[in-house]
Amino acid sequence: MLFRDKKGRLIAGLELGNSISQLSYCYSDRLEPETFSTITGKEQFAIPTLLAKREDVNQWYWGPEALAKETDEDVVLVKELVSKALEGVSVPVADEAFSPISLLALFIKRTLAQIGFVFGGEASDYLMITSDDMDVHLIGVLEQVMEEMSMDRSHFFFQSHAESFYQYVMHQGKELRGHDLLLLDSRNGLSSMRMEMNVAQSPAVSFMEQQTHDKSIMEAIPEDDEDRKEVVSARKDEKFLEVLKGLCDGRIVNAVFLIGDGFGGGWMKESLRFMCGNKRVFQGNNLYSKGACYGAAEKVYPSEVTLKNVFLGRDKIRANVGILAVTDGEEKYLPLFEAGANWFDIEVYKEFILEEDAAIKIVITPMNGREKRQLQMVLEGFPPRPPKASRISLNLSFEDEEHMKLAVRDMGFGELFKKTDYLVEDVIEI
Repeated sequence: MLFRDKKGRLIAGLELGNSISQLSYCYSDRLEPETFSTITGKEQFAIPTLLAKREDVNQWYWGPEALAKETDEDVVLVKELVSKALEGVSVPVADEAFSPISLLALFIKRTLAQIGFVFGGEASDYLMITSDDMDVHLIGVLEQVMEEMSMDRSHFFFQSHAESFYQYVMHQGKELRGHDLLLLDSRNGLSSMRMEMNVAQSPAVSFMEQQTHDKSIMEAIPEDDEDRKEVVSARKDEKFLEVLKGLCDGRIVNAVFLIGDGFGGGWMKESLRFMCGNKRVFQGNNLYSKGACYGAAEKVYPSEVTLKNVFLGRDKIRANVGILAVTDGEEKYLPLFEAGANWFDIEVYKEFILEEDAAIKIVITPMNGREKRQLQMVLEGFPPRPPKASRISLNLSFEDEEHMKLAVRDMGFGELFKKTDYLVEDVIEI
């Protein structure tokens, strides 16, 4: 998605896959993002995540251009760019070795350049990249890619497919909210996401349950044998219906979103009848890239979606965390961060003056209905000093979405007490 603010800035949303990618865009005064098509006038959204290089010359081809050159004898195709970047090993291409980070950067740069072709040379100023499993390793690689592309760190963001699903839904009509929503993805076997919304809370809270199902459910249907085609189609329909019933059991599901070509071919009969019974059914392939656009817009121009809702997906912190600190002679709650943040984005640094006790009082307020907790991090071994004569620094980060790491360091107190850099660390389960 592409948004333009008053200064003409643009925001792009990119779904980055190891084999297929997509790019969506929109101006800020339009309600619905558009998705780049590799064929003008058609809904051909899939961009092959490929590069190709002609031997003996510095000529590179991108995406669909590269795929079209696959049979040329003097052209070398480079596949699986994301995997290669994660492995971090030099990639041999036509008797030369290339950095996998540089190759992925070239692909993304060429992909984003399509925006310029559509909008008369304008370049995106903000970018959201979405991927199936947006873990800390992938984020580290993508940060290197963005650095190679000379993008300012404050101008690009990352989110998982689950959050892209959430962002997409939250920017559709409010009639979809209030009950569960179900997404099924057939692009690599069969996976599902069930989004549960609790609108009774303030802010409203959304949870995401993700599952991977038996790949055999998406087995290929033979086209050259009518009898076997009918048998396989019926078997797929039966297995898929069983999955659907399990996901919907005991729940009210407002809508079902089907992603990928695996749901085509007319094999869904009983399963489609079950879905359409009392649910809205949507089918398409560009939900994640559109969701990335909405997510990017929320980062730059927060709307009611961000201000009144919290998404607690797999990578999200599910609690508000703060400390009790004395201000103006009164102990008050000081927030450090709020629920809904990506654990890999959280990095808090604060400085405090110790009171009488060499301890930090931590308050954890879960958003999933559990009771509030108050913990005490005792600063064992800290230099003994009079009350209010020790300055400390607090560094807070996360090892994963459930484990918070605290590091407290002695900073001394001016000329009276030199800092010792004595360090106390602890890991707390949220």
